[in-house]
Amino acid sequence: MKQSLRTKILQKSNMPQNAKRVFKGVLFDVYHWKQKLYDGNFSTFEMLKRKNTVIVIPTTLDKKIIFLKQKQPSKISFFSFPGGRVNKNETPEQAARRELLEETGYSGRVFRLWKSFQPASKMEYYVYVYIVKECEKENHRNIDPGENIELQKLSFDQLLDLVYKQKYDPQSLMYDFLRSYFDTEYRLSIEKTLFY
Repeated sequence: MKQSLRTKILQKSNMPQNAKRVFKGVLFDVYHWKQKLYDGNFSTFEMLKRKNTVIVIPTTLDKKIIFLKQKQPSKISFFSFPGGRVNKNETPEQAARRELLEETGYSGRVFRLWKSFQPASKMEYYVYVYIVKECEKENHRNIDPGENIELQKLSFDQLLDLVYKQKYDPQSLMYDFLRSYFDTEYRLSIEKTLFY
């Protein structure tokens, strides 16, 4: 129940009701609205909108983290957790389950919403981060044709090393892992969250 309430709160729009879509793109839509300024004049404000996404942190019973080394068109190789867009009529948890299975072939026993956030104030777009425990191989991967993904199982130390060397993408969880690198007490709390 708490998770549903949290999800509902975080999907509250920052965009005014009078905003009009002026451009529909493949990934981004652009909205405009007239905004009254403090001097009484009006100006056109702009905001982007895109589908929400999930990031999945899958862990195994032997305390490994399933991590991806990816190649995508127009991007250099990067390391990331599994994840992707939340489809229409799909909850964030359903998207997390689907993305984990598609990109890794693994499924997990325990799905827990760890955090959610809106990365940019000028974009209506939410990211939901799930920790998935007790992951086991279930199926063959079903990777998007625009992705080249190599699976890796890392210890927590190996993950922190990649983050410290700035090889992890996206940057949205960088703070949590960098803090774990330098703060022993915080590190223990993150490890407990991931593995216990």
